[in-house]
Amino acid sequence: MNMKKIILAATTFIMASTLSTGFAAPRQALDIQTEKLYLSKGQTNAIKFNKKGGKYTVVGLYLGKTSKTLGTWTAKKCDSSKSKMLTCKFKSSHHQNGFITFVANEDGSLQSSIKSKKSKLPPKTHIWRIAE
Repeated sequence: MNMKKIILAATTFIMASTLSTGFAAPRQALDIQTEKLYLSKGQTNAIKFNKKGGKYTVVGLYLGKTSKTLGTWTAKKCDSSKSKMLTCKFKSSHHQNGFITFVANEDGSLQSSIKSKKSKLPPKTHIWRIAE
């Protein structure tokens, strides 16, 4: 191998090892306020977390697409083994099942990604802020 290729490979390796592994904003450690109510950005959804015996559950309330129907969902079997995210299996009153993942943002808000088992659409995302 010629010397230029070795130097280029070594430089690339060093540069790659100093870069973050993702291009998204860095995530904070997950700090869920179980005593607080969270509202979505448009205030059409609300969620409440509970933690018992080290395990989380989540209850949600939402307005349907026409804003005339009200729905609920519950999430159990939440996995918080990764300190920066919480993933839960959910079931809604409108017979939607799937997974919801929460991550913390730098400003203290939470971001969720919801993937329904039946839907072929990309996951829906919401920003959640503590209700004032």
